Amino acid sequence: MTGSRADLQLGAESTSSYGYIFNIRTKPDAPVIAMTGFDFYTETTDMVNYEVWSRLGSFKEHKGTYDGWDLIAFGSVKGRGIGRYTAIPEETFTPVSIPGGGESRA
Repeated sequence: MTGSRADLQLGAESTSSYGYIFNIRTKPDAPVIAMTGFDFYTETTDMVNYEVWSRLGSFKEHKGTYDGWDLIAFGSVKGRGIGRYTAIPEETFTPVSIPGGGESRA
């Protein structure tokens, strides 16, 4: 996923959001899996701050609040620029599990 400031505009109004929210779901016949890292795209090659929040289950009904969410990574990293993954340093990422059997984690 990638987006610029313009991508996050609604008309001339900002959404006040500079992130993405999504669910990750295992296949119905899959076992538990571990998420041990995360990469993202950024157009800059400057230092960027990041936060990764996660929760078991869907994000639906849990947007706009930190209640029920866990901060699993935060810090600063040098962006790698357009078309290149920027990895969150392993030492700043707290691994989380995604339950098997078609369950989800946001």
